[in-house]
Amino acid sequence: MIDATYKGAFHKITNRGIEGRNIFSGSSLKTFFLELLKKTSEKLNIRLLSYCITDNRYCLVLQNSSGRLPDFMRELDGQYAINYRKKEGKKGYIFPDRYKSTLIQEGLYLRKVIIHVLLSPVREGITNNPYNYRWSSIREYYSNSKETIVDKMFTEKIFKSKSIFNKLLEELRNENLRAKRTRFGAVIGGEKFGEEAIKKCYELGNEGGETKEMVLFQDQTAEINHILDTVDIVINLFDKKIKVKGDKIKEHAKPDKELKSEFLVALKDKASTRLIDTPLFHHLKDSSFGQLCKRAKDKFMDT
Repeated sequence: MIDATYKGAFHKITNRGIEGRNIFSGSSLKTFFLELLKKTSEKLNIRLLSYCITDNRYCLVLQNSSGRLPDFMRELDGQYAINYRKKEGKKGYIFPDRYKSTLIQEGLYLRKVIIHVLLSPVREGITNNPYNYRWSSIREYYSNSKETIVDKMFTEKIFKSKSIFNKLLEELRNENLRAKRTRFGAVIGGEKFGEEAIKKCYELGNEGGETKEMVLFQDQTAEINHILDTVDIVINLFDKKIKVKGDKIKEHAKPDKELKSEFLVALKDKASTRLIDTPLFHHLKDSSFGQLCKRAKDKFMDT
C-alpha cells in the first residue's frame, strides 16, 4: 500500500513491537526513544505536534514539514532497533514490516487526533488522568519548560487556548476516531479531503509538469489497483469452485496441500503471472495456507 504524503501534510504515525512485544518497557528505553525522536526530527526538519509511548508501541502526530517523512521514519525506527538489539542482546526485527500512517485534515480533525494520542494511556487503563502519564507530550503544552520535543507554540496555536485543550480532553475521553481506508492509505477528514490530498501528492510541490516521482507514483497506483482487482476476482472464483468460504478452509475435508494446489491452478488460469509473482504468494507454506487466504480476503475484500 502506498501512503499518501506531501510537503506540509499532517500525519498520525504508529508502530508497535513485532507480535505485540514490549520493546519500550522501562524508563531507559523510553528515554532513549524520546532523545532519538528529538534529534531526528530536528535533523530532518519534521515538526512534532504530539507523542505518546507505552511499553509496546509509540504514536506520533507530526507534520511532514520538510517533505522527508520516509527518511525520518527510516532513521527513527532503524536507529532505535539497532540500540534495542544492542542493549537487550536480541536479534532480528523488532518492528513489523512498516509503520502505519494516517493522513489528517487540518482544523478540528487535527485537534481531535492530537488529543486522541494524548489519551492513549487512559484508553489502555494505565491511568485515569492523562496529565499523570510521564511518557507523553501532554505536559509540554502551556508550560514554561524550554526542554520540549514538540513544537509547543505551533500546537498551542492549533487549540487557541488551554481551556479548549482541556475541554477536548474530557469530551474525547470515550470517543473513538475512525480513519477512512483508501487505496492510498488511511485518512481522517471530510469527504473531499482524500481527493484533495491525492492531488497534492501528484503535484509533489513542482509546477513544471510531471516529475519522475509523479510518474512512478501513478504507475505504482495503477499496478496496485490491478492487483487488488485480480485478487478479489480470483478469491471469489475459488470460493465458488470449492463451495466453501476462505475463513472456513481449515474445516474443509481436503488437506491444506491439496487446497493449495487447486488455488494456485485457479491463479494460473484467472490471474496474470505478475500477480503470481507478488510477495502475497511467495514462500507459501502448506500449513499456513488457510490462514493466509483468510487474511487476504479480510484485507482485500474490505478495501
